[in-house]
Amino acid sequence: AAITGPTSVCMASTITLASTTTGGVWTSSNTAVATINSSTGVVTPVAAGSVTFTYTVTNGYSCPTAVTYAVTVNPLPGAVSGNAMAAITGTTTICAPGAIATSTTQLAHSVSGGAWTSSNDAKATVDSSTGLVTAVAAGTATITYTLNSGAGCTNTKTIAITINPVLVPSVSIAASASTICNSTSVTFTATPTNGGTPTYQWQKNGTNVGTNATTYVDAALANGDVVTCIMTSSATCYSVQVVTSNSITITV
Repeated sequence: AAITGPTSVCMASTITLASTTTGGVWTSSNTAVATINSSTGVVTPVAAGSVTFTYTVTNGYSCPTAVTYAVTVNPLPGAVSGNAMAAITGTTTICAPGAIATSTTQLAHSVSGGAWTSSNDAKATVDSSTGLVTAVAAGTATITYTLNSGAGCTNTKTIAITINPVLVPSVSIAASASTICNSTSVTFTATPTNGGTPTYQWQKNGTNVGTNATTYVDAALANGDVVTCIMTSSATCYSVQVVTSNSITITV
C-alpha cells in the first residue's frame, strides 16, 4: 500500500509516515539527513536535504515488498548555529515612563523580515516591524523575534527586557545642634534617598560651603544662618536629578 504523510519537514520538528499495511519496517536512505523510527514511522530531521524512506513488508513466504517515499528536510530560517538564530542586539534595561532617562530601546536582528512580539504588553510593547520597545510599567517582558520561511518553517529568538521603576531622589539633613553658643562646632549630616552614588553641595545662606561629602562641619555659625544641602543623584531612572534638602536655621 502507498505511504501517506507530509512530503517535507522542518528542522527541529517531526512528522509521521504511515501505511495501511501493518507489520512493516521503516528505513532511511540517509540518516545524516533524517532518521525514522523503524516501527512507528516517526521522522526526525538531522540536517537540511532530501531523503527517501522505505517501508518494507515481508509476507509469510519471506518475500519482501518495499515502497519508497521522498521527504525534503527544510532548514529553519535565520539559523546560524545548529537551529539557533543569531542573538538579538539592543539595550536590555530601560526606565519606566516618568524617568528622565529613556523608556525605549531599539532592538535589531541580523536577518530582516521577521515580526516582533512582547510577552507582556502591560510591561512593555514592541513595534512588530521595527523592533522599537516602549516601556509601560516597571517589571520584565520577553521580546520574541519570529522568522517564517517560504517552506513554512518558523524560527524564534528571545531577549529579556527589564523595566526599572522610576526613582524619586530626596535628601534630608540633620544637625548635631541648632541652638548653640558662639564658636560651637556643628556637624550637619545628609541622608540620601534614591541617590545612587550622589554628589553633595552644602550651602550656608545660599553660598556654597564645605566639600562633596555627607557631612559638613562649621564652627563659625552666626545667629540666623541657614544651612541646606543640594544633592545630585546618580540613581538609575531618577525622576529628577538635583534636589535640595530641608533647611536648618541656627540660633546662637
